Amino acid sequence: MKKALALLLFAFCFCFALNFNEQINDEAHIFSQNERDELLNLVQNFEQNSTTQIAIVTLNSLKSRSIEELSLEIARGYKLGQKEDNNGVLLVVAPNEKKVRIEVGYGLEGVLTDAVASEIINSVMIPKFKNGKMSEGVKEGVLAIIKVASGEEFSSKSGLSDLPFGVFAFFAGMLSCFASVIFGKFFMRTGFSTCFAGLVSTALEQGFGVQNYLIIFGAFAFIFAVFFFILKDVFKRNSQGGSLPMGFRRDNSGSNGGGRSSGRGGGFSGGGGGFGRVGGDCVRRFRTA
Repeated sequence: MKKALALLLFAFCFCFALNFNEQINDEAHIFSQNERDELLNLVQNFEQNSTTQIAIVTLNSLKSRSIEELSLEIARGYKLGQKEDNNGVLLVVAPNEKKVRIEVGYGLEGVLTDAVASEIINSVMIPKFKNGKMSEGVKEGVLAIIKVASGEEFSSKSGLSDLPFGVFAFFAGMLSCFASVIFGKFFMRTGFSTCFAGLVSTALEQGFGVQNYLIIFGAFAFIFAVFFFILKDVFKRNSQGGSLPMGFRRDNSGSNGGGRSSGRGGGFSGGGGGFGRVGGDCVRRFRTA
């Protein structure tokens, strides 16, 4: 009972914190005055031409609540869209929690589907947010919403150029591994090292939100160098030690009594004096920039 009352009190205070007469509530202060005016003109002109209402809300905090729950409350507070058409759209951005949500009225669900809304967020807005361009990301998202609500087909601008550097490096490493069948172990070492370094740099960029390419390239180069030298020693051991278990050595003394089983016996391609020594010198929500 206490929890329910607390939620009701929070909803009451939250609704009064927002001005539902304003189509843009910038609580998180991500827009300059010029950016806000430009965005307001954009949504108001679209409303005059189509009757579809778009509201934009940025939040300082979600207050430990889900963005889905808050977005629905805000949409109900706004009473967006025409009553007979249910053609309202609400865009909510919580930059501190790295959350974005598009709420769509029933009248637009046929064109602005969940899949399209998700594509707008992930391919249009999030890339801008990751580069610290919050206001630009919101504007691009609103333009995409207007395009879809106007009946135009939405097509993502994302392509190969938007893929992280590490993804290209990973596939280049795979090609190098395949090439090693023809060109030898050097390409195998290069391929494995590139693949692993590519995975690490992608994790830094996509998982931890690192956008400084000096850091990304530096991490890639370091991981590549470490694995390249480790694999050099691994391949050297394999070529010298064959498939014998660790700790075992070939006996070249010819102690079987027949005098014919010396270390130079024909069955051992690497036998005899070639075994001078074994071993060697062994040693994945969005984030802003």
